[in-house]
Amino acid sequence: MVEMTEDRASRIDDPGVAAIVDEFVTECAGDVVVVTEVGGHLRWISPSAKRLMGWDGSDVSGRRTSEFIHEDDLERTLELRGSTEEGHVLIRIRRADGSYLWCRVLSRPILDEAGEYVGRVSIFRDVHVEVESRRKLAESEEWYRLLVENVTDFVTMASPDGRFTWASPSVANVVGWTAEEVCGQSVLAYLHPHDTPRLLELRGQMAEGRTSVLRARALRSDGTYRWLELSIKPIYENGELVGRLTAYRDIHAEVEAQDALAASERLFRMLAENATDVVAYADQGLLAWVSPSVTAALGWEAAEMVGKSLVAYAHPGDVTAVAEQQQEAVTRTSRRRFRLRSRAGEYHWVESHAGPYRDADGEPGGWVTSLRVIDDIVRAEEVLDRRARFDALTGLVNRQEVFEQLEACGQRTGQEIAVLFCDIDHLKTINDTFGHTAGDEVIRVVAERARGAIRSDDLAGRIGGDEFVVLLRGVHGLEEATRLAEKIRSTISDPVLLAEGPVMPSVSIGVTLAPPGEDVAALIARADQAMYEAKRAGRDRVVVF
Repeated sequence: MVEMTEDRASRIDDPGVAAIVDEFVTECAGDVVVVTEVGGHLRWISPSAKRLMGWDGSDVSGRRTSEFIHEDDLERTLELRGSTEEGHVLIRIRRADGSYLWCRVLSRPILDEAGEYVGRVSIFRDVHVEVESRRKLAESEEWYRLLVENVTDFVTMASPDGRFTWASPSVANVVGWTAEEVCGQSVLAYLHPHDTPRLLELRGQMAEGRTSVLRARALRSDGTYRWLELSIKPIYENGELVGRLTAYRDIHAEVEAQDALAASERLFRMLAENATDVVAYADQGLLAWVSPSVTAALGWEAAEMVGKSLVAYAHPGDVTAVAEQQQEAVTRTSRRRFRLRSRAGEYHWVESHAGPYRDADGEPGGWVTSLRVIDDIVRAEEVLDRRARFDALTGLVNRQEVFEQLEACGQRTGQEIAVLFCDIDHLKTINDTFGHTAGDEVIRVVAERARGAIRSDDLAGRIGGDEFVVLLRGVHGLEEATRLAEKIRSTISDPVLLAEGPVMPSVSIGVTLAPPGEDVAALIARADQAMYEAKRAGRDRVVVF
């Protein structure tokens, strides 16, 4: 067996091994020669490794070859190890700088005198440029194939009389016809009838050497038409037209998108011009566009509002509401009611639905609002609100409103509140004697007189058939409350002239103070109890609880 001593890391003196190495070095001058032992450890490497790979003997001696081979190539190198046959493989070798170098490896086994395998000697040849060139060529060929298979452009040559003399193969990708099918045919045969006059007109206007552009529909092999852009260049020789070179670009999707946009704009314009609501767009706080419907709604011309703030048209009491909605609408949808001034100087209630505007790229840019005049709705709501809060006969607030006002006053501190519970005396006798219509008239007159006798901050309400409650705000003790109650009683006692004759009305009044935070029901009960004391004491009087 050949003895592999440490001395052989730098020299090889075995005649058999040396003969093999010398033969390889001679055959492969400039390549790297490597000797490995059975286990795959490097025992010797030629000095050329320094130039090619950056390694020298001292760097790699004793290390395994697998450390320097790309992981994807290890399987191929393992197939050679242990083989007693000559072989070659294409692998990547790690250089000293960490990069990989493509090498073609020719390897022969080393056998001892008994014919036993003791290692291998291998020649590493740099083929990196060759491999990379082939790879790039393959990529280029694949890219070219993709272009040819998917290109949406094609080129044709036509004779002066307008017949195709040549067409690039990509014509089939766009219109389905092969180059052989179109050659010899008239160009006009493949254009939409509505587009042929423009092509003929363009031909007559062509100047020598100048390219003209036309959009037209081309007939496809399936019978449909497709929008193409034609770039036509006349070819002259010695001043004579010899043909036309035309490049075709598929613009069908672009034209369809433009048509869809135009249709959308027409629809929007139709809606904006005929809608009863007013649509407005504002940028940087100023109106940039207002729909023509604003004239019918508020009397303004759309053009005279552009460049102004919507706040300028707001009712003085609604300026804050309009300004706040504009701030909200930049980032989120908002719904508000406010009054806007018309050209005639009147104010109209409008309901505004506003929200952020985003352009085609999704970028924010101002806000959009829809305004609807709702004067009739507001008036109807006011009627319903009045019916819900006021007594229809007397015009005073009803029982629910009285209790809500008392509840609100009870939560306040810093002022004294007095409650007067009033009941009309002998109303049943008036109804029985003169009828309910007369009784209702007495109730109405009593309510009107009570309302006229109280202060502007006080509140009078009807809570039952002949029962009234008066809320006195900011009184200074029971003495002042009693004095105001006496004024009411005295004012009511004047005769009421009915069709059936005069009636002398009177009321019994119970007075109590309302401490802050007291339960409303308990407060009313205490005032009611005082009123009954007045009844028992002979009516037409004021009693303090």
